[in-house]
Amino acid sequence: MNQSKVTAFCLGSRDALDRQILAMDDDRFDRAYAAWARYDRRQRRVEHPDGHLDPKGLWMPSVEEQSEVVRNARIPTVSYPTAYRVVCRSLQHCVALEGADHGDAILVKYWIRGVECRVRGPVADARAYRSAWKLEEALANAAPPRPPPVPRRPRL
Repeated sequence: MNQSKVTAFCLGSRDALDRQILAMDDDRFDRAYAAWARYDRRQRRVEHPDGHLDPKGLWMPSVEEQSEVVRNARIPTVSYPTAYRVVCRSLQHCVALEGADHGDAILVKYWIRGVECRVRGPVADARAYRSAWKLEEALANAAPPRPPPVPRRPRL
């Protein structure tokens, strides 16, 4: 997104990113949100990947942390013993653990940044904002109320 789109998003306009997020089915959004949330917690060091140090001092991930991303990563060495730990903190790995789509997780990441920009602070759970926007859109698309009946002229 270029700077003008980010500015417009922060000022409250509903752009293509909003429409894409609202168009996602709930399961797809939940998996992408869970992947992004796990990635965010790991980047802030609130959550740590599960693993252990082997006798050589190399960090190895547990069975639950195994994914295709880890299998394709650089093998730890004595000079770089935390190679797997770095990979386990990546967005690609978190996406693989949650079974989400990488593109969806990126969309959720930028959408949450926009929501935080709109509310001018961190957001505890962005899923509530999405639910509110979906409800607002459903109400806007609902049939308008019937107009009141036109009063009849009295007979003379």
